[in-house]
Amino acid sequence: MPDVAMTDRPPPAPPSESPLQERLRILRESTGSATLTPNAETYVKRAAELVHNEEGPVGQRHTIAGCALRCALQECEAAMRTGGGASAKDSIRLLRFAEELRQAIRECDEAASYAGVVDTPTVDMDEADDRPVRGCGAFWDFSEFCGGLDCLGYGRESESSSIDSASPITNKHEPQRMGSEETLQLDGHFLARGAEHCKLAAEASLTPGARQLLENTATELLAAAEEAASRRDRGAAARQFQRAALHLEIVRLLGGKPLAPALEASRRYARWRARRLSHLLENCVLEHSPEDPRTFDAAYSLTGEILGRGGYGVVLGCTRRADQEAFACKRLDLKRLSAKGLARLHEEIAALKALDHPHIVRLREVFYSDTGRTCLLVTDLCSGGELFKAVDKRARPGVRPPFTESRSAELLRQMLGVVRYMHSCGVCHRDLKLENWLFDSPDPDTATLRLVDFGLARVFGPLRPDLSKTRSKTNFDERVGSAYYCAPEVLEGIYDRRCDLWSLGVIAYMLFSGTPPFWGRSDKEILKRVRSTEVKFLPELFRSTSSEGLSLVRGLLQRDVELRLTADQALEHPFFSLYATLVRSVSGLVEGILPDQEEEPPLLDALRSFAALNAFSKLVVEVAAAHLAPARLVQLRQDFTKADLDGDGVLSLAELRSFLGDAKVDERELEALFAAADVDATQTLSFHEFVAAALVRRVELDDKMLHVAFEAIDSEGLGYITREAVVATMGRDAKRYGSTAEVDAALAHAGVGGRVDYNEFLDYIHEQRLSGIGSVSSEETKDERTGSTSPEIPSVIYKF
Repeated sequence: MPDVAMTDRPPPAPPSESPLQERLRILRESTGSATLTPNAETYVKRAAELVHNEEGPVGQRHTIAGCALRCALQECEAAMRTGGGASAKDSIRLLRFAEELRQAIRECDEAASYAGVVDTPTVDMDEADDRPVRGCGAFWDFSEFCGGLDCLGYGRESESSSIDSASPITNKHEPQRMGSEETLQLDGHFLARGAEHCKLAAEASLTPGARQLLENTATELLAAAEEAASRRDRGAAARQFQRAALHLEIVRLLGGKPLAPALEASRRYARWRARRLSHLLENCVLEHSPEDPRTFDAAYSLTGEILGRGGYGVVLGCTRRADQEAFACKRLDLKRLSAKGLARLHEEIAALKALDHPHIVRLREVFYSDTGRTCLLVTDLCSGGELFKAVDKRARPGVRPPFTESRSAELLRQMLGVVRYMHSCGVCHRDLKLENWLFDSPDPDTATLRLVDFGLARVFGPLRPDLSKTRSKTNFDERVGSAYYCAPEVLEGIYDRRCDLWSLGVIAYMLFSGTPPFWGRSDKEILKRVRSTEVKFLPELFRSTSSEGLSLVRGLLQRDVELRLTADQALEHPFFSLYATLVRSVSGLVEGILPDQEEEPPLLDALRSFAALNAFSKLVVEVAAAHLAPARLVQLRQDFTKADLDGDGVLSLAELRSFLGDAKVDERELEALFAAADVDATQTLSFHEFVAAALVRRVELDDKMLHVAFEAIDSEGLGYITREAVVATMGRDAKRYGSTAEVDAALAHAGVGGRVDYNEFLDYIHEQRLSGIGSVSSEETKDERTGSTSPEIPSVIYKF
């Protein structure tokens, strides 16, 4: 806390409230004491925020506040028509609440009328520039939220008349509880659209108002991105450009007509700038528009297997046509995404692009399709299924836990390592649960875990997008998550990354006991107990759990976030020292596990080979490493885990030195080799950088894998590689590859006129012997262009 001068003066008196502000404060307190209608709290809270906020046009704020209160009043009137509550007392409360709402609405109307806003004439929504728009387009968002502001005379466009009469929109006055994932969430810019509008959007194209909202938001994001770039804040600028491009991509797919030339130019510009400001690994995840030559159907084939379902789509199995490797495909229905859903899509893509950890699922490609208006996310396939299913199948509460304590220690160490890494990267997952941890192989007793589903993830810290300049960079206010795993502070609406540690505490409780710490017949009952009930550790459920294990769970399930264990503290907990020998044995770090160091370690040889590559060849290896199928990374993932002594998800120079053991390598040479592999200049080796360096000597780069790498560098699908494509793929890491003269020389040597097609690319790589320095001799490598078939990419032939 900052130092402050202590005085005897009393605290300043609170600012005086206007009658309307006082009335809204009383209404909010009423909604907090008892839920009178499903969504009354959301509407009243929004109205109070608008009235208390002194920024922006007064008339506009009071107009929107009046709309919010009318929504609450409609629900109250509908509730009174259907019985008015469970008791006579509830009915009386409802009547009084409705009367207070009517009075507040009158006062809002008077304030808006005084400002000359209410009598605004009906306008064409396409001519929206004539109407005031503030912030991220909150006025337009609210217009969509409550049905186009019919009550103000704005009305809807004729396209809405095509909605079937049986659509839920015809029952707009019937109160419906909005789902926790779509509503009851305000982030200062977007008031989440209700379930009605989500259903409407599922059956129609974007209304002009929604289109205008997205275009306005994209314009503001572009301005914010340019501002961040001018401050040389490349990470924040890249994220803003990515968000702008995504907004305009959605407009293209759902808007019903092409983008205006200026907006289409802005979309292409945003994509290009995002690549130039992103790291290489992020640029390896390509986002394909419908007009791109590389389509999902051309690159992948669906297996027909349904791996999972969600609120917005389905997860399917698929196979990459280039090498027949298996992946997962998350298909999202863009027509069903609200403003919140759109924001979450961006956050999920951005998080999966940036995070690079052996226990986090990897995003491979993104396809936007105008067929069905869908977005397809291609990710790693985890064949072992959910941790939840393993716990549910094996647990016998009171008899035996789902795993031995030693195995639980191993799983918890993996999960805590992931959370520690995410938080160090400024990402909070916010939905950690057993269902989102998948095993990478079928045997739960030996498989490793991978974290999936970043739909609720949020960035915090310097990279967090902030158009209003007023929101906290570290706190969140959205009530999201899953009931069993939700932290108490999330229910209060003010929380930070430490909510992830509470969720891990719940998971630890279930691993040790086989049952959740809070039970209930409904989500409401569960959340009530999460909010107020102390966690109980019944002896019959924890008879096989050590005192250290119980201490760890108690430390993670601390209600006081200041006392709750952080990921770093949890990994240092005495519980893990009980099984240190086992964990270190599994990781291959105890004496006798390391190989005989009389011969030079293969990793050292690989590092030397990687450092000797020219800039273009090094890029090819990096891109190929980013596109290796999960099945080819099993051994490399295990080796990385062995070397990562502190479990933070990256390797330091000291850890690399320790891993090499007694290898005869000069300290200066080791530092130079480490720097050559550290492409993003973070003074650590990420998992991808480790894989790229080890790849040179351990996995054969056959023609199939080289074809995948070529397509990744040729991101625009031109059929050839240019200097611009290479530099764009390198992104902000370009300087780490040395002089661009090396790239120019390589391209000049490989092709004509600075353009290198696929055949010339293969010839160059073969000449550089990249495809012959692995485990398969160059004589065994067949050239597909002669009609022969390339062998499958071989498994790793030796271990560290």
